[in-house]
Amino acid sequence: MPALYRTYRPKTFKDVVGQSYIVRALRNAVIADKPAHAYLFCGGRGLGKTTLARVLARALNCPNKQKGEACLTCPICIQFDKGTFLDLVEVDAASNTGVDNVRSLIDTIHFQPTSGTYKVYIIDEAHMLSKGAWNALLKTLEEPPVNTVFILATTEAGKVPATINSRAQRFDFPKFSAEEIGAHIGTVLAQEQAHLSEPVVALIAKAANGGMRDALTMLDQILSLGPGVELADAEQLFGVTDEETLLTLLGFVRTGNTQALPGYIDRLAARYPDITAVNRDLLELLRALLSIQVQASTPESPRLAEAAAWFSESDMLFVMRQFLRSYKEAGATPRAELPLLIASLEAALKFQDRPGGSAQSAPPSAPVGQKAPHPSSTGRGVEPAAFETLKLHPVQTVPASQVPEGGSGTLVLNRELVDGLWHEVTQRLKTENGPLSTLLKNSPICDVEANCITVGVKYLFHKEQLESVKNRQLLASILEKVFGGTVRVKAEFVEKVEEPVSTAQTLSDALKVFSGELVE
Repeated sequence: MPALYRTYRPKTFKDVVGQSYIVRALRNAVIADKPAHAYLFCGGRGLGKTTLARVLARALNCPNKQKGEACLTCPICIQFDKGTFLDLVEVDAASNTGVDNVRSLIDTIHFQPTSGTYKVYIIDEAHMLSKGAWNALLKTLEEPPVNTVFILATTEAGKVPATINSRAQRFDFPKFSAEEIGAHIGTVLAQEQAHLSEPVVALIAKAANGGMRDALTMLDQILSLGPGVELADAEQLFGVTDEETLLTLLGFVRTGNTQALPGYIDRLAARYPDITAVNRDLLELLRALLSIQVQASTPESPRLAEAAAWFSESDMLFVMRQFLRSYKEAGATPRAELPLLIASLEAALKFQDRPGGSAQSAPPSAPVGQKAPHPSSTGRGVEPAAFETLKLHPVQTVPASQVPEGGSGTLVLNRELVDGLWHEVTQRLKTENGPLSTLLKNSPICDVEANCITVGVKYLFHKEQLESVKNRQLLASILEKVFGGTVRVKAEFVEKVEEPVSTAQTLSDALKVFSGELVE
């Protein structure tokens, strides 16, 4: 049995889904019997470029057409269905790229149509033609014989020479909307006498990313599972990451939970063979959350409305850039999940600098692939046998005695307090990590602001030591014990200042080196 995208390929303009302005222009050209000598169809895969080229070729040659539509019953239309119509020449430019291929095609152009009115040449993947092939085709494309039509289809319009663009009518095919894809899937299901739930149809429409052929291929695949297909089955089949899994990952990032991220991403890699697809779905989720923020719209899912408030717009853009970079780097690493892990940790460190993470409370932790209940129900995810539940760190609170009057619940430091307790900090740190204690002791305090202490370092190695995850956690625990609240340390580079040396001191040093004495 043929694939669904072949079975339900349109044969007339009225059967074409979407692309309304292109359909109208081509149909009017057929009605007026004034087609252009060359067309350039541009757009991504599965948008109907080749299909519409065949519909146009059939309509131009059908002797019984009505209002620009082929009759589908005449001998020429039947030849089209059987693939035996001689005046339709289809060329795959991906495998016929050279000058000789184009020259052999040009040799046949001067022959008149055999049974139809127009001889139509469809050149698919036209951007694959070599420079010499384009030059050989240029003159013929500009002034072809009477009753000859060229239709060039390409997925990469930027590779088509400008000289070709100027000689053809160009049509850019937009992606299909999710609504158009969903409606067409419903039509196909009705004709196939099959049934799928609305969430599964919506998943296919979204996962097809605007391509109708991709959507029908996915529909063919899902129908092969038999009746009673659930949303979880479709997500597993297509490698789509469920929403709660992604929200849990964002929850760890938002609360600065660097300890939970490595194990969680390992579980993601074990469950989803294509970890790059997880990264892609995460970017799509972030895009949706950003749209909710910018447009101040109300999404259908209350969970998304809640998640959209987790980050400010600037923080959301920062997180998106991190995961966009990891998506680009996924193919150049020995382990595909490594860029995703690095991006997650770097993003989490940004929010770890803030007291207790973000201002909002963390979402419930859900194991990979397990739906997390809403926070108002149980407060945590259900732990399946395959995965252990990953719990978030509790937010550190400051004792009421340490909070200044009128404060917001955050410890506020001053220089005198820090100078008085800094020796105790280094002494406690010495028993846990001697080198780190020495480094902190030799790093001058540059600034004290709110709950942040800024120390100066001269070398990148020292800065990296102070900002490593392990050392940050150790230092945070000691600072909390000494100051009674959440305190963070930030390292900044400082220039080494040379103290001026007096002339007398220089002379004294020289006498010592050379064992001399001063003569009056």
